Amino acid sequence: MINIKLIEYPKTQDYKIRVEGHAGYAEKGKDIVCSAVSILVDTFIATNGKAVKVTEREGLKEIDTIPGIANVTFPGVFFFFVTGIKLLMAEYPDYVNISLTEIR
Repeated sequence: MINIKLIEYPKTQDYKIRVEGHAGYAEKGKDIVCSAVSILVDTFIATNGKAVKVTEREGLKEIDTIPGIANVTFPGVFFFFVTGIKLLMAEYPDYVNISLTEIR
């Protein structure tokens, strides 16, 4: 299962996205669920450019907003990303999970 954890810091308007695991829908390299999540994550990163810091290792990708770097498109791109993940979760509930934590 792919677990996606969204952490929002409303006071500073910072976010962290943690994507971990493999869907297990099909064998590695042929898994359409993993591919869909990957393209959403990679598009999110590419669209936000220098406004995010990415940490990556096998089976894990963490994306953090960089404080002080304003990106006016970020809220819209974040909403697009979350909507895409929710659509995947609705279609493949045994393979994708998303959670949101707000830290005040």
